[in-house]
Amino acid sequence: MPKRTTGIFTAPKGTQFKYGPSKFGKPYGLVVPFDENIDETCVSAVSKFMNNLGYLEIFTSPLNPRERNVFMNFGYTTVETLILLKRSFDSPLPDNKSFQIHKIRQKDLEKILIIDHASFDSFWQFDKTAFLNAKNATPYTRLRMIKEGKEIVAYAITGAGITDGFIQRLAVLPDFQNCGFGTYLLNDGLRWLQRKGVTNTWVNTQPANEAAINLYRKAKFEICEDELAVLSLSTAINKT
Repeated sequence: MPKRTTGIFTAPKGTQFKYGPSKFGKPYGLVVPFDENIDETCVSAVSKFMNNLGYLEIFTSPLNPRERNVFMNFGYTTVETLILLKRSFDSPLPDNKSFQIHKIRQKDLEKILIIDHASFDSFWQFDKTAFLNAKNATPYTRLRMIKEGKEIVAYAITGAGITDGFIQRLAVLPDFQNCGFGTYLLNDGLRWLQRKGVTNTWVNTQPANEAAINLYRKAKFEICEDELAVLSLSTAINKT
């Protein structure tokens, strides 16, 4: 029977990881920790498991400093870093220019991914799998887009958990930036999260993405002291 290349891996101590191919495809794998109870034994187990599945390089999801240290102690190295921003609902949500928004349907996905690829560099671009992962990352999700005429020009994925909200994705075609589309979709997501009753909203972005940072700062997000990091391990040279 062929081995499953995607699923949930449970380490000996019960710590779980989601695993599967990364957006770069095989032989590049992705592991996503589900629990905070991570130690080097767990990282060793999931890394060996991924190696046995034939993944020659493993990428992690963005990790907080504690998670990052555990993975790095095993031999993982930093590939990219991300700024983490947080917003509470202590300050009121601003009013802004109004646009008509639409739900994202399955038939829109191809055009949505074109917007995504035009908005981010290759490492961060979504493919269909990454889009669906972001869509399904939280119990509740809001998918919205804005059209200019018949053309889709911006979209957002907003996720809600029990106590926290997440701006999973926000992208605007370069030719339509600075028109208020990003701000409107962001505030639409924040209002939805407020109705859901979450306490805080989180978003991350690249340190060099000044436009995104300025957008979130204007919306009363505050930059957190701790950065997130994506790590990788070449299993071809580390089989311990």
